[in-house]
Amino acid sequence: MFRKIAPPIDLEVFYHPTTKKHMGMAMIVFTSFAEAHKFVLEYNGKSIMGGQVICCHDPYCEFYYIIMYYRN
Repeated sequence: MFRKIAPPIDLEVFYHPTTKKHMGMAMIVFTSFAEAHKFVLEYNGKSIMGGQVICCHDPYCEFYYIIMYYRN
């Protein structure tokens, strides 16, 4: 789905720590803001597999750096 926009740097699907079921959230990191913006314009508000997709930017990439810090 997202590969038609641009190849991602990182993709992470979030799972519940106890049940191990996906929580319906993911984080995709693109190379540039332009690629991320194109993805948001393309998919925000669309219905995929019966659920509405909500896309947004993390303009400071704070969440990505927090995850990478705790991963290491």
